[in-house]
Amino acid sequence: AYYGPLFGGVLAFGVVLAMLFIFGALAGLGASLTLPGIAGLVLTIGAAVDGNVISFERIREELRQGRGIRLAMKKGFSSSLSAIIDANVTTLLAAAALYQYTSGPVRGFATTLAIGIVASVFVNTVVVPFVLDLLTLDNHRTFLWKGFAIRGPRYVKRGPFLVPVTALLALVSLGWVVVQGLPMSTDFTGGTNVTIAVPDGVTTSDVREAVAALEVEGLDPAAATIIEATGTDGSRQVLVRTGLTNTELGGEGDFGNRLAAAVGGELMSADFVGPAIGADLRRGAVNAVLVSLALILLYVAWRFWPNWQVAVAAVVASAHDVLLSLGALALFQIEFSIPVLAALLFVVGYSLNDSIIIADRIRENLKTERGLNYVEVVDLAINQTLTRTIATSGTTLLPAIALLLFGGSVLQGFSLVLIVGIVVGTYSSIWVMSPIIVWLRQTGRAGARATRRAHA
Repeated sequence: AYYGPLFGGVLAFGVVLAMLFIFGALAGLGASLTLPGIAGLVLTIGAAVDGNVISFERIREELRQGRGIRLAMKKGFSSSLSAIIDANVTTLLAAAALYQYTSGPVRGFATTLAIGIVASVFVNTVVVPFVLDLLTLDNHRTFLWKGFAIRGPRYVKRGPFLVPVTALLALVSLGWVVVQGLPMSTDFTGGTNVTIAVPDGVTTSDVREAVAALEVEGLDPAAATIIEATGTDGSRQVLVRTGLTNTELGGEGDFGNRLAAAVGGELMSADFVGPAIGADLRRGAVNAVLVSLALILLYVAWRFWPNWQVAVAAVVASAHDVLLSLGALALFQIEFSIPVLAALLFVVGYSLNDSIIIADRIRENLKTERGLNYVEVVDLAINQTLTRTIATSGTTLLPAIALLLFGGSVLQGFSLVLIVGIVVGTYSSIWVMSPIIVWLRQTGRAGARATRRAHA
């Protein structure tokens, strides 16, 4: 609707085509689509939409300068290519690090993400331009609303106030997590997961009382995690996660059968996760995040050299977003599980994508806007990409909100982290990254001038 029937229709076609490529590749690999895979899919939908939005906004700029639709499309698609490549290569580096250092569902997230990024870039840079070129070949109508240029808002000047406030919030989030801790899933701590179909009227309090009545040695009923859920057939279920080991279970499924009988329900599944597996997952996830951030820092520093400040500011903004997302987890006492970890990795990818788009425009403006100082160049870049930022954030929020509303209690933590990550990622790329870039550049130049004076 926003881009009209022609451009909007081709954009929607491109997104559907990218999804078909992803599902085809996953089917060819024999891979299953897990919750972390859905996180990768949501990020891919955002990337597929984002690439087209970047190009369409550049086409609008060319139309506002009086160019015809054919020439505007040619210049718009070519001008947006570097931004699309840079934003997606950084996400691809993160996916490669995750695949190398993790296993199981997190590796599934990395696989889905990598396939999705390749499919999205192919659709954005080859399919959509080709289809639009065919459809506008013998028609000189504009087809696309020209929009308007945003010139007024100034962002960098608010940095001295907003950056300390948001940095304080991030530090408070970190302190809250360190002091209070996060409820860890048995995915990381090891233990047993039991799923029971329960009759109507049985509450989580009833289940906890039943756990306490069983008097299982080594089990603290207060420490058990009990979550209401809905089965695929619409039945009421409860998920019970404890730190019990195989030896404490008294035989495979024994704890689950006894608990199901106590609440008048039916045991659906009983799975055991060893503590060694949980420790490997934690170690692999930490290594993957650190390696991916290092690779992204090097790549962005190389691509934007000598403006290395962009790389530092982008990584700082991503770390800020992760800390605020962790703070939301601690505030709502959401269990930290593999799907939640995948959602946090989504936050990193989304935040970097947003930051790179703005940074790419800053780099371009430094070459074309010779009459502006650096602060004005940064403000102009944000205004030029603001429509794209709002459109991409809005469309990426839609599947996340759908998961929160219709995904049931099991997906609440997962979808909440996605929503928080999208909101803070959009905020940080505008009001955190840009002031940091300016501050680092001004500090570096002041230091260079001081050094020259000292030598003189």
